[in-house]
Amino acid sequence: MSLVLERWDYTAACAATAVVLPDGCRDVIVCRDPGARPRLLVSALSSGPEKHRLAAGAQLAGFRLRPGVRIDVPALRSWWDQGSREGVERSTLPRFARVDPQLEEALGALAARGESSPASVARTLGVSLRTLQRVLRAAHLPAPDFWRQLARGRRAARAIADLTPLAVVATESGYSDQAHLTRAIRRWFGVTPRQLQTSEELVAALRQPGYD
Repeated sequence: MSLVLERWDYTAACAATAVVLPDGCRDVIVCRDPGARPRLLVSALSSGPEKHRLAAGAQLAGFRLRPGVRIDVPALRSWWDQGSREGVERSTLPRFARVDPQLEEALGALAARGESSPASVARTLGVSLRTLQRVLRAAHLPAPDFWRQLARGRRAARAIADLTPLAVVATESGYSDQAHLTRAIRRWFGVTPRQLQTSEELVAALRQPGYD
């Protein structure tokens, strides 16, 4: 199975602030600022919206990795610093990243619709909650409920972006009411449902591949 969900490119036509939404993924990015040497960036796993300032003319080329992919960041940076400063190819990544099948199964189960708690996910997997927690902790990842809530929030946000009535989204997503849904959208994406619907940038970000 491929390590990569998506290969993407972005050019800042003018100086701007880019908003990055939590998607459960990490990205390997080559950033080229005008007049500067290319830089290698490895994004952190975000738990909320982040703003990044980009210079006019900045060019970014990145690979969005599958949720749970483990990256040997020091080895990747060492490879880059030893002279591989022009770009990163898809074929390069398996040298520095890998998928743990047990971890991938756990993340898939946590993203499944209808799971009411991490304990119910653990039962689905046939393990104890403590074992599920240990699998994530060993990979230096957040606790099980982070993943369950993130997947639910992303699905709800996309439904909101599609103009599905909030009462319907709340019910179908397992939130107790519209107020609960609104709090979750604010927590993950920093905006109200209405603000999300009217932001082309946020809607486009939610359409990108990620954890859900």
